[in-house]
Amino acid sequence: MFEDFLIKWFEPYLDFDYFKSVNLYGDELAQLAKKNLNAKSIGLKLKAHVGEFGDADSIQETVEILELNVVQHGITEVKSKSVMSFLRKKNNIQLNICPTSNYMLSRVDSIKKHPIRKLFYNGIKVTVNTDDFIVFQKGVSEEFLLLYEHEVFSAKELDIIRMNGLI
Repeated sequence: MFEDFLIKWFEPYLDFDYFKSVNLYGDELAQLAKKNLNAKSIGLKLKAHVGEFGDADSIQETVEILELNVVQHGITEVKSKSVMSFLRKKNNIQLNICPTSNYMLSRVDSIKKHPIRKLFYNGIKVTVNTDDFIVFQKGVSEEFLLLYEHEVFSAKELDIIRMNGLI
């Protein structure tokens, strides 16, 4: 299995005390197969891309099994009150949201109706991010400005979200 090869190749580099997190990405439905890398045991934060294309239950399942600190995307969580409640109770779980990417990949109908507002309103710790500058041509500052210009958030709310990203 290719994933086993990558894990075996990568593990020796973890001893250098250089990395602060491990970010799992790829096919969201294959995230659980990557559990073999036990990043938490050496103090790394663990992130995974889940909940942009998968359903809300896949977010909770991935967080529980992989013991994630951070969810990259996670916007489908808004479709389940129980999953939102689960993540709210685990307030150390952060969702890194990429509004332009979500819109351009047709995961949301518009920036104005982006689910980041509902997540924030429901007490979920969110940050604003950019997915890939070359593809989506937006930096983090532009993402913040986009949410402000589309009246998704006030300046005060965006400052709270900015602070979430610094913690």
